[in-house]
Amino acid sequence: MGVSKRPLYFGNDISDLQSKAKLGDTSKVKVKVLCTSSEKVFKEAVIQKDLGDEEKAYVFFFKYLECVQKIQKNSEFKKDSKYFTSMYNIQKNSKKAIETLEVLATSLESRYEEKNVAERLAKLDLDLLNTESKSSKLDENSNENEDTPIQNEIAKLELKDYLISPRKLQSLINEKSTTFFVLDTRTAEDYHNSFINLPNTLNVPETYLKPGTTATSVGRNVKIEFRNQWERRTSVDMLVICDWTSYDFDPGKPVTVLRDALTKWDLGAKYKNPPFLLEGGFQRFLMAYPHSVTNPKARAPSEPRITRPTAPSLDFDYPDLDSGFMITPSPSPSHKSQAALNSGAIKIYREPQTQSTLPSLKYPSLADLNSFTPKSVPRATYPNSTTLKEVFTPNIPDRATKPDTTVNSKVLPEIELSNSKDDFNEAKQSFDIDRSDSSSLRSTSGSSLLNQAVLDQSNGNNLPQVDRGTKKNAVIKYSGVTGDKLDDLDNMEDVLKTQSDIANQSLAREKEKLDLENKWEFLRLKREAEHETSMRQMIVEEQDKLVDELERLKNIDKERDDVEHRLKEELEAVKEQLKEKDEKEKKYLQSEELRRIEWEKEEERRKVEKAKEDEIRRKDREKLAMMEAVDRKRKERKEMDKERREEERRNSPMRLQQPGQRDSPSRQVQDPANRGQGGRGAGAVKQKLRDEDDGRGSGGGGLKRSFSSPNIAQMLEQEDKGLPSVGYSGVPVPKFDRQQKPSLISSRNFAGVWGTQKPGLTGLKNLGNTCYMNSILQCVSNTPPLAHYFISRSYEEDLNSKYSETRGHVAVEFSEVLKNIWSSQFKSISPSDLKQMVGKFKPEFAGRDQQDSHEFASKLLEWLHSDTNRVVRPTKEPEQNNKDSKDKSAAKRHWRNYLERNQSIIVQLFCGQTRSTVKCFSCVGESVTYREFTNLTLPLPETHSRVNLRDCFEEFLREERIDEFKCDRCKKTGKASKKTDIVKLPPLLVIHLSRFYQDGMYTRKKQNSVNFDLKNLNLGQFAIDGFENKFFQFNLYAVSNHFGSLEGGHYTAYCSSNVLKRWHKFDDQDVSTMDSADVVTPAAYILFYSAIEGQTSLPPLG
Repeated sequence: MGVSKRPLYFGNDISDLQSKAKLGDTSKVKVKVLCTSSEKVFKEAVIQKDLGDEEKAYVFFFKYLECVQKIQKNSEFKKDSKYFTSMYNIQKNSKKAIETLEVLATSLESRYEEKNVAERLAKLDLDLLNTESKSSKLDENSNENEDTPIQNEIAKLELKDYLISPRKLQSLINEKSTTFFVLDTRTAEDYHNSFINLPNTLNVPETYLKPGTTATSVGRNVKIEFRNQWERRTSVDMLVICDWTSYDFDPGKPVTVLRDALTKWDLGAKYKNPPFLLEGGFQRFLMAYPHSVTNPKARAPSEPRITRPTAPSLDFDYPDLDSGFMITPSPSPSHKSQAALNSGAIKIYREPQTQSTLPSLKYPSLADLNSFTPKSVPRATYPNSTTLKEVFTPNIPDRATKPDTTVNSKVLPEIELSNSKDDFNEAKQSFDIDRSDSSSLRSTSGSSLLNQAVLDQSNGNNLPQVDRGTKKNAVIKYSGVTGDKLDDLDNMEDVLKTQSDIANQSLAREKEKLDLENKWEFLRLKREAEHETSMRQMIVEEQDKLVDELERLKNIDKERDDVEHRLKEELEAVKEQLKEKDEKEKKYLQSEELRRIEWEKEEERRKVEKAKEDEIRRKDREKLAMMEAVDRKRKERKEMDKERREEERRNSPMRLQQPGQRDSPSRQVQDPANRGQGGRGAGAVKQKLRDEDDGRGSGGGGLKRSFSSPNIAQMLEQEDKGLPSVGYSGVPVPKFDRQQKPSLISSRNFAGVWGTQKPGLTGLKNLGNTCYMNSILQCVSNTPPLAHYFISRSYEEDLNSKYSETRGHVAVEFSEVLKNIWSSQFKSISPSDLKQMVGKFKPEFAGRDQQDSHEFASKLLEWLHSDTNRVVRPTKEPEQNNKDSKDKSAAKRHWRNYLERNQSIIVQLFCGQTRSTVKCFSCVGESVTYREFTNLTLPLPETHSRVNLRDCFEEFLREERIDEFKCDRCKKTGKASKKTDIVKLPPLLVIHLSRFYQDGMYTRKKQNSVNFDLKNLNLGQFAIDGFENKFFQFNLYAVSNHFGSLEGGHYTAYCSSNVLKRWHKFDDQDVSTMDSADVVTPAAYILFYSAIEGQTSLPPLG
């Protein structure tokens, strides 16, 4: 059963959790500390996930990835990235962290959304209950078409079908069944830094998205490469808008402005669906699917860009004259003044108000009856409190030029037309035509009869009360008669005449409006003609541009066709190569199957041979025990004979003779007779002893020793006398500690396959992807000085079994492997004990995964040095302070300090010295550091596929630039240069060709073919002149090869035998001879060179 999820408590949303996971400044923290901390963070993330705490698990996984990014930017990591990556499992853990974050992000977003909706609905329910009693008091008719803010908010919560999640967008990308465009509103700089890797994305920068922007102005402002897609926006199924982090179409945001431009200000356009918003923006999509963007390392700006609100303004732009004048003004008298607004020729823009919280309840009042918005602008986009006068002054034609009429000039006095009926009153403002000066429009307020309405608070229903006493004033105003004349209207004829005058005046006003509308229509037609001419010219120019663009694309397509043709030819060649490779693999698999069958047969034969060998060993042990018993008895008999001779010599009558006295004749005659008859005198005893030691064997009887049984006594005598053993010249002879009892000797099982082999040609069995270890062991085994040191047990005098890292165990197991390799008894052995021991001290070598042979070689030399260091407990080396110091004294001082603490055969054979110089560009100061090395890592030039080893040395010594370097002298961070030089070359030089490199989360391999010399490689030119470099002429004696990739490759070794004077190929348990001309291959990975080949003595330390 799965662990239940812990309730949400730690954050409000994903961005909040990410902010909690941010790391501080780690520039002064060492990379090892960062790596160790990252491992702890990763473990804690796994623990929290197992406990069901998704929030903390997300924070820790996110923090781990942040820490990995800091580690990868660290200069110390870049020097040895492979070591840190493999040592701390950075690649594997990063992949797991990204996969887990995707799952956690999806779960948490859903849970946060449910939590927020529940909280907001609960709050709305509470507000709704509190306002039910108040809302019941409102007039039914005043709110029958109005939604309350709470209802709007509920609808907003429930209807968010315009949001599209990153997972949904990724599924659309994978399905390829729905057509869509991604409209990215980020800045052009952010877009080019990283965008969704699709051909149907286009950038609409937020700098052009201001409130009131139309779709036509957007099309003019987008770049030329996006205009073709913009024009096809109505043909796709979906339009997805995104910015960095938006979760909704909030008022005033660029995404909202773009949505309004598409839905409200794109006349004549018909879309299949309304625009969608990418939930969480581009950043959330990047975190969920980093492989689907061009730059997964991009991040949103740390501080959001603040768009300063601009004052509402009236835009008198005519972007769409064709669409704007499609509506012909109606001749109806009641709508003539609205023709310009209804047609779209005049557009009113207002900046919407941003509301961070739910709007408070607001009930309509009579003052709101003057707050009507123009019909051409949606009501929802305008503030309720803004009046038209405060926003704009429309450009209305000057009505002072209107032809005079008799009715207006003679019958009517000067009238304020603001009190007359005018449709512009729907925009919260009335206008006054002032004929007295050049000002054609004057706004008035407060003169409307509606504004004079008051609320009667006494009746309790808040209904407006109209003052009917103003009717008389209205009659006076519209008839042009005074109050006195109104009192004189006492008959029907006068009343009808007055009404007729009022009707004539009204007709004159309407005629005036109609004349103005006709004039406006004339101007509109004129403007349309001008616009059509300009549009026609623009279309011709665009056509010319399109022709040029088509010609350019045609040339590009031609070039691409040529490239594709070449690629097809290359692909055909690759296909042929792959076919050949498949055939080879099939043959290889067949041979592997045959080899497996042969191996099974060999195993059966080996078991039978092992049983026979066990029986032979048992008999040999019995024979040895019998021989030891015989030898012991012989020694006892010799001791007894010696004691008896001494006793007889002391009791002999000859001791009583005086000096000069001779034996009597009878005695002299008797002795020969006694000797001939085997007498019992002293002479007989001496003769018997000589017969026993005549070398014909201790068994007597004149029998000869069998050739199948070695003369152990003779071998021991030769060993004690220091005589050389019989065999190949230069073959190391193993020594055995005969003082050790058999019970103290650890049991080892090498599972050796018996067979007559020459010395040093024993193969090593593959224990499961251990070819990397077998390759290095064969190369080191063919290093004569090191092999003699360990096989002859000389290392035991230097063994540091108390304070070294492995307590001497690695050196002991390594010695046992070399003894069996050079024993000339086995075709192959199994180095399982050594593998188990190195895996104990480095877990990466304990499993069955493929590892790097260079890393194993470096670690093996490090362990052997620690186990045989004659300085039992070395102290820490003093820090170097070599500013501006490049002389010999500084190099000697560092070398002397190193040798005082490190004295082993590894240092004696493999250790050299380099110098690193860093120069600050700010203060021109130099920092010099000397370092020791046991192997040189040479970079491979990327300019050519075939290079020479000397090219690699030149690349290694080339000066490099550092973009960020903090100088210890001037304390500034800036650019610097770094130069590495070789001071001292070791007697045995190990060269590592840097073929593997990190490409994001993957490890790649360079396949360059490197040509190198087998004999007389002169490296003196690459060492610094004037320093004490003793070794410069080198000969190759071993090569570690790598075939394939790091995950699925194979290691072999080519070694030159110092004893047999031939090159041999070591492929795990298989060993075969080879020609020296086949040694140089593109698979060469580690080269072993010797400058002391043929020397019998070790070079001095240092």
